[in-house]
Amino acid sequence: MSAELHKFFHHQAKRAHRAYARTIERENETKGPIPEWNDLADAERVAWVMVAMELCRAR
Repeated sequence: MSAELHKFFHHQAKRAHRAYARTIERENETKGPIPEWNDLADAERVAWVMVAMELCRAR
């Protein structure tokens, strides 16, 4: 994967993560917020990047 494409998917993953966090915080007040992007483990970040790649591919 090119560096440019990697950067694009990384950015999309961060956007998806933020959108998910906002939804969870709004819809479920009893649970605390999900961790910030920088607090995620590497495996969790990879999972978000994979989600972003699948969403972009589905378009």
